[in-house]
Parts: sequence; structure tokens; C-alpha cells
Amino acid sequence: MTASKNLLIGVVIATGFILLILMTYLIPMLFINYSDRSDQPDQDSTAAQLQTPDHKDTPGPVLVIKPFQTFHTSDGQRELEIRAVEAIIDQSAKLFQLNEIEEIVFFGKEGNTVRVKADKGSWNQTTNRIALTGDIRATIESNEREPVLVTCQWLDYDNDLGNLTGGSLVEIKHTSYSAIGEKLIIKPKLHHIQLENSVVAHIQPDAFKEHGSLKLDDAAVIECGLMLYNGSADVLQFDYSPRVSSGRNLMTCGRISVFMDGGNTRIIWSEHCDFKLYPSDGDDAPVDIKAEMVAVDRNAGSIILQDTVSIQRNDSLMRADKQVMITLDPKSNEVLGGSARGGVSFRDRDYSGQADSVSWDAGNAVVVMSGHASLNNNRDTMMEGDQIQLHLQKQFYIATGHVGLQLGAHRNSVDSDTTEGGLLQQFTNRSRNTDEPLLARAATMEIDELTGQMTLDGNVQGSQGSSRFAADKLVIGFDTRTREILDLRADGNVALSDQDRLMTGGKLHYSSITGDFEMLDSPVMWSGNSQLRAERFMYNEVEKILKMNGQVEGVALVETDEEASVSSAFGPEVLEPDRTLGPDRSSPNPSGLIDRYLHLTAGNGTYNETTGDLQFQDKVVMRKNQWTINSESLQVKLDPSSGRMISADAFGDVHVIHPLFDAKGHSLTYQPETSILILRGSGTRKCLVTQGERGSQGDEVRFFIQENRFEIDKGISMIMPSEISGTMQ
Repeated sequence: MTASKNLLIGVVIATGFILLILMTYLIPMLFINYSDRSDQPDQDSTAAQLQTPDHKDTPGPVLVIKPFQTFHTSDGQRELEIRAVEAIIDQSAKLFQLNEIEEIVFFGKEGNTVRVKADKGSWNQTTNRIALTGDIRATIESNEREPVLVTCQWLDYDNDLGNLTGGSLVEIKHTSYSAIGEKLIIKPKLHHIQLENSVVAHIQPDAFKEHGSLKLDDAAVIECGLMLYNGSADVLQFDYSPRVSSGRNLMTCGRISVFMDGGNTRIIWSEHCDFKLYPSDGDDAPVDIKAEMVAVDRNAGSIILQDTVSIQRNDSLMRADKQVMITLDPKSNEVLGGSARGGVSFRDRDYSGQADSVSWDAGNAVVVMSGHASLNNNRDTMMEGDQIQLHLQKQFYIATGHVGLQLGAHRNSVDSDTTEGGLLQQFTNRSRNTDEPLLARAATMEIDELTGQMTLDGNVQGSQGSSRFAADKLVIGFDTRTREILDLRADGNVALSDQDRLMTGGKLHYSSITGDFEMLDSPVMWSGNSQLRAERFMYNEVEKILKMNGQVEGVALVETDEEASVSSAFGPEVLEPDRTLGPDRSSPNPSGLIDRYLHLTAGNGTYNETTGDLQFQDKVVMRKNQWTINSESLQVKLDPSSGRMISADAFGDVHVIHPLFDAKGHSLTYQPETSILILRGSGTRKCLVTQGERGSQGDEVRFFIQENRFEIDKGISMIMPSEISGTMQ
């Protein structure tokens, strides 16, 4: 009985001791609420102290709790939750050594959480700091974002900063990217993940394939000093001179930001970007791109290069001061077109040019250059205008607004090496150096490389050296292979000039193959103060013969020494282009001055440039001062170099009319140097000179133009009025 009583008393005492321990230590642990720590002493423990479970400031009891779970709230919001297989508690230091940590949850704003698993760690109840070691795995979650997995070797939580800091070998994994580095900072409240020191990130090809843009055969590898993921904005940022490579493609710049939306939506490269791309076209040469900022917007299907842009591949180069934008098909990644603005210039094997802005449509192969645009096809043809359109597949170009054209300075060719007479020099019958380019301006211009035709329309003005030309419209045909000019057609107010020579008309046709030149619609030629008109001019540059057809009219300057002295006293008289023969062709000069011009009309005529021979036929009329000469034909000898008249001969029923007398004969010779007309008869038919009702006959009559008198030689006879009447009948 006594033994049983003693045993019962022992059991009660032991049970009471156990209950005391439970009430003192264990039961309060199950209901710990750390939301109010204002009355607790502030203890600052280093990471090393937190990681040393055996450390004690003062001796105290040590408890082992299996399992361990606690949570921490602030202002009613959960901030921290810890679950571990085992916790060793140093009650004196309020230090909890955690083993086999199942999960530590850090709660941020708007559903952002960080869930951490680790082999072991420690939790300081006083400072609410956590230190973890071993194989640490953290998952950063968001309500709207895909989770991010982070692994490292140690991880500390600073309650004051609200940050998690990790180190050693850090690795970040996401469905679209992965990265490694040496230092990790996680900010749960801001949903930020920061990786520092020797960062190497991989953006997987699948990250770019949701919308099709920027397809990569290899992952994009980014090396930099810092990577930051902003989960709130879903942005990846790479800083401290990032270097990007994808296969052979390479880029360096100051900063990269990747905006993500379930996949990489837009990539922005900024701050002195320099990258090389290797297109998959079989050519080993890269595309070298430089810009202050580059943005790739996959949703919009666009690539934007901003500020001081340079794109180069082999000998092809494009520059733009402000911006280059390339538009892509979001599904096929095909380039649809683009634009460039701000001092745009470009060059390649076939073209070079510049403009204020350039846009292109890749599907239709159309390029539009606007604002002070100029284009050179690198074959000695340059065009400019307010706007130039290039239809590349059709090889058809259109320029509008203040259009200019420059062709190579070569005879009949845009890019030949021949140095024979220039094109305009052929028209004006001049032979001089043709090193000068052919320049032209118009309202609009079209060049068709396939058919070999240039068309300038609207107030066409041009020049080559001292030569000038003008027309309402000019069409140039050229050989598409050799670039030689084959023919020219000008319409409306056509004018060709070279120094003192000028030709005008309504239409012009020229063929370099045959050498034929034709001017139609009331053409007029001037050479100095001499003038020639007809319904049509035809010239052959091989034969060097000019033919005049239909209502030929001419005015030639003829000066003797005596006339030259008179004209110098009064100054030279300049014949206006529209000054023609008056209705009264036999009227005296109304000014009273010596008329220094020889006027003539005919049905047709020819001019031999080589010999200087002028021939007129069909009702020829020649007039000088008060003298008028009618004949069936007229031959005029000119000096080929100066164009000065040497002699003139009229044939067939020659009729000389003067206010003081009238004369008829079979032929007539005019000598400008002596101002003498010699009228001759033929066979038994003598010359007849009449003055009023009286007349004379002779084999030859000399008329002295300056003295207004004549002399009859050989077989002179007088004719009375009755005889004159009979002769006329």
C-alpha cells in the first residue's frame, strides 16, 4: 500500500512538471503573434550570429520543436510565414534554428509572394531577420505573371528594408528566360528581382515566337553587370554595358529593357547601340547597325532606330539623323516596309541618294523620297525633286516638284567614255569640249529602266556647258544595257541654243542611230543677228546638211566696210526673235538708217554646214535696203566658221525691183564686199532695165547698191515707151 501510494505521488509530480513545461514553453509557441513588438528589446544580430544556433548571450534552456510553424502580421496584413520540419530554440537569445525548411512565405502587395525552401536557416525573433543556407529555392509569384524560380546558396531577409539578399551561385529561371549571377536582391513588396555581378542571361527562342517577330534560331545571350526584373511592370532590364549575342549576331549598348506580356512583347535597346546581324541569305556579311536607341515592338510589328542611325552591309549604307522605323508582319516576320526621317542618306551598288525623309513598301517594292530628294543610279544619272518615287520591280522612277536631271557628260550616252561632240552641240552644229554634264529641270520626271525611256514634263529647262534647251515636254530614249541615248522627242515651245545660236519650234525629233534631227511647227533659227524660218527643219549630223521645207524666210546680216562705219556710229541693231519681214517688203527703211539685213523668202532650201552653201528654190525673193530680187532659185555662199555671206547667185527669170528702176534677166550675182549686183541675160535674151516708160537692154547690168545706180555692158540698146509696151505684151 505504501509503495503504491509513493508511486502515485511520483507520477502526479512528474505529470505536473511536464504540464508546467508545456504551459511555460510549448503552448505559448503555438499562439505566438509577433505583430506587436514595440515592447521587445531591439537586438541587432549579424548574419553570422543568426546562422550559429549554439550561440548564447546568456545560458538558457534550448528546445527542439517538431514540426514548427509561425506567421507574422503587420497592421492586419500577413507579411511572413514559416514552416519547418524542426526548430531549435534558444529562448534566451530568442534565436530559432530552422532545419529542413519546408517553406518561408514573404507576402508583398497585390498578391505578390516569395516562397522559399532551404536546407537550414535561422530566425531572430527580436529583429525578425532570417538567414538561410544550403540549396535554396525561391519562387516569386504574382496573380498575373508566370512564376520565377530562383536558386542560390545563401539568402538573408532584412525586415527593416523588406529585402531578400542572396549570393554565391545564383540562378534565375522563367519560361521565357534564365540567368546566372553572383548576387541576388529580391524585394517582395515591389516584386523586384535584381541580379548583379557577372550576369549571363538567356532569352529562349520561344519567347519571341508568340507573335512571330524577331525569330531566333538560337537563344539570345546577354552578358552584363546587372539584371533587374520588375514584376509589377513585367519588365526585364539589363544594365552596365550589356552585350547580347544570338548565334553570330552580336550587340553592345548601354542598357536593354525587355517589356513582357506572357512573352517578350517589346525590346528596347538604348544608349549608343551597336550591333551586327547576320541575315540568313547565304551572304556571310553582317548588317552593322548603330543608333542611340533601338526599340522592337512585337505587338505593333515594328523596329524603331532612334537618333544618329547608321545601317551598313558591305558597300550598302543608310544614315538618318532622327529615326528609322521598319514594319514587320507579326505572323511571318516578313519586312512590310518602313520609313526614315531627318537627313536621310543611302548608297549601295546601284543607287545613292539623300532626302529629308524616305519611306518604302516592301510588298510593292516602292520607295518614296521626300523633301529635297536626290537620287543617283551610279551610272552617271542623277535626278532630284521635292519627291521621288522608285518602283524597283518595274525599274520605274518618278520625280515631282522642282525636278532636276543630270546625265553624264558624254555624247549620246549616259555613261560612255566617248568625247565626241555633245548632244546639244550636235543640234547647234558646234564642236567643243563635252566634259560638262547635261543638266535639266522640269515639273515632273519619269525614268523607265525596262523600256529605256526618260520623260520630263512641265517647263523643261536644260543645259550642257554653254548649250541650253527648253520645252514643255522632253522624252529621252536610251539603251537599257549600254545607257546610250537613242532618240529625243520634245514637244511645245522647244528651244535649243548655244552662245549666239538659237533654234525654236513646236516639236523636235532626234535619232542618234540615223543622226537625223527634225524641228517642226514653225521652227526658227538664229545665228547672231541672222534668222531663218520654215515649216520644218531637217538636219543630218553625218551629212551635216540642213533642209528647210515650206515657206522659208530668212534674214541675214550683210555688212560692207562702209556700212560697218555707219552702224558703229549708231550702235549695232539687234534683231528681235519675233521680228519678221513686213507686209510691204519693198518699202524703204523707215528709220532712214542703212538696212544691214538681207531678207529672203522661198518654198524650200538646204544648207551644207561643211561647205557653207545655202540653196533656196521655189519663188525665191531676196530684199536688201530698197532692192528686191525675185528668182526661181538662189545660191548663197557663207563662211562656215563665221556665217558671214561671201556671195549670192540667183537663177531663172530673175527680177530686180527698185523704186527708181526695174530689171529682168536670167541670172544674178551679188557680191557683199563690193555691194554690187550683176544681172546677166542668156543667149539671145538680154537683160531689160526700165525707168518709167523708158528702158534699156544689154547682156549684163551692174547695180551699185550703195550709189543707187546701174551700168549696162555689152549690146546696149535703148527702148522707147511704145517698144516697151510691145515687149511686155
